[in-house]
Amino acid sequence: MTGRVTARPAAQQARDAARPRRIALVTHGFETTGGVGTVTRWLRDALLATGAYHVDIHSLATSSRDRCSRRLAAPGSWLRTSLRGAGDLPPREHRWGANAVEVEFMRYRPRRELTGVLRGYDLVQVVAGGPAWARAVAPAGVPVVLQVASRASWERSSQRGAQTLALRTWRAAMTGVTSRFEEAAVRGVDAVLVENAAMFDWVRSAGPARVVKAAPGVNTALLLPAPRWRAGGHLLSVCRLGDPRKGLDRLVRAYAGMVRRCDGVPDLVLAGRGALPAPVRDLVAELGLTARVRVRADVRHADLVELYRGAS
Repeated sequence: MTGRVTARPAAQQARDAARPRRIALVTHGFETTGGVGTVTRWLRDALLATGAYHVDIHSLATSSRDRCSRRLAAPGSWLRTSLRGAGDLPPREHRWGANAVEVEFMRYRPRRELTGVLRGYDLVQVVAGGPAWARAVAPAGVPVVLQVASRASWERSSQRGAQTLALRTWRAAMTGVTSRFEEAAVRGVDAVLVENAAMFDWVRSAGPARVVKAAPGVNTALLLPAPRWRAGGHLLSVCRLGDPRKGLDRLVRAYAGMVRRCDGVPDLVLAGRGALPAPVRDLVAELGLTARVRVRADVRHADLVELYRGAS
């Protein structure tokens, strides 16, 4: 009897050592986010390239109109039996809706079905813009690592001036709840990867999790400098074009100042996802820069590499 009891764990350990480790990359709005989606894809590809891991992406809903979710504005959606996305999804990619998705903090709450799926992994890696998203995986009962960029309150402070009083009031309430979710999230994970000193200090003060400052990786086999650097190449900005937090209005004003001081300044290229907002387009025209500022919206990845290589 004793021999059988000790032999079974040893055999199980051998099987576990032989199989690829299963990793769930949990993120949000995978196909629509800029930096978060890019980091998630980079991490997935790097892990798969080792041959030692099975990697799945689980993307959580970010839109109040998410089709996988149960919506307050669509009573019929509450008849759906699952929050898991259906239809033609790529292999190893999964979409998850939320209950009452219109209410921001509901997107951060666990889903029973998602929790059951995550329990089958060896590690859950959350790649997110803010810490609150890690609350969705809290009950999974497996090690969780959170890779996070910033806090909601920091990101939203620059947006308040352009909002109506009603919207400011609503967003302030949601940000307050989100901040509490963020604090609970960093206390509930095993490790946190951050990208700057401010987040490092905040995480260390907010929770017991191990925190490491680590910049996202770069694919150095693809993102190589041009064989010969061109001093006269364009100036380049890459970001979500429609996001006011990126400060493209300040960039355009700074560029105008450069042009006034030296007419030989290279053209400015604004590249990224989405569309350039009308106020920034109007500012370009107002400053007489229409012929010198070029917009490359939704540029393909291969073309983006060439834009980098051609920049001065």
